[in-house]
Amino acid sequence: MSFYSSTPPNNTALLAGLHFIPGSVTPVDETYFAFCDRRGASEAGLTANGRWQLPAPLDRPLPSRQPSHGIHRQRAQPHHHRRCTDYPNLIYGFRKSRLHRSLLETPDEEIFFLFDVLRTTDPSMITQAVAQNRQFYDSARSLGGKFYPISAVGLSHADWVRQYVPDFGHLASAKAHYDPAKILTPGPGIFN
Repeated sequence: MSFYSSTPPNNTALLAGLHFIPGSVTPVDETYFAFCDRRGASEAGLTANGRWQLPAPLDRPLPSRQPSHGIHRQRAQPHHHRRCTDYPNLIYGFRKSRLHRSLLETPDEEIFFLFDVLRTTDPSMITQAVAQNRQFYDSARSLGGKFYPISAVGLSHADWVRQYVPDFGHLASAKAHYDPAKILTPGPGIFN
C-alpha cells in the first residue's frame, strides 16, 4: 500500500523483494477515501436486507510465525460457507512498535496479522455461528493470537482477565475510578 499526492508510485519498486507470485497482485489506484470506504457498498446492501446488525464479525490478531496455519485451520471448517451469503476475509499486517494505544492486545511478536472474517449469518444460524467464532477464537489463542473486542464471541470474566494480563488490574482500577456507577459496558462481563 502506498499513498501519494501527485506523482504515482513506481509499483515495480514497491513490490520488489516481497516474494509473491508474479501476476497474483493487481495494483489498484484509488483515492484515499475510496480505500477507507471500500466496504461501504457492502454495508449498505447488508443494512438494506436487514443483515448488518446480525452478530457476525470475527477479528483476531495472529502472530506472524503462524498466520497461515490459523487461517487454513478456519477455512477448513465444514460450516465455513454453509448458509452464509458472503464470507469476506481481510488480512492486515502490522508492526507492533507502530501501535501506541494502551490496552490494545496483540501477539508477542513485532510483526503480526489481523485476520478478519466479516461474514453475515442466516438468522436461524446465529447460535451456531457465534459458537463457531468461539472455536476460531480458541484456536487463535492456542497459536498465540489475541482477541479484538468487536468480535461476535462470548467471553467469560476469566477470558477477559487472560486477554488483558498483565494489565487487567489497571483496567479494573480505571473502570472503578471513571465509572463507579457501572454504567459503561455492562454486557460483555469484563468486570464480573
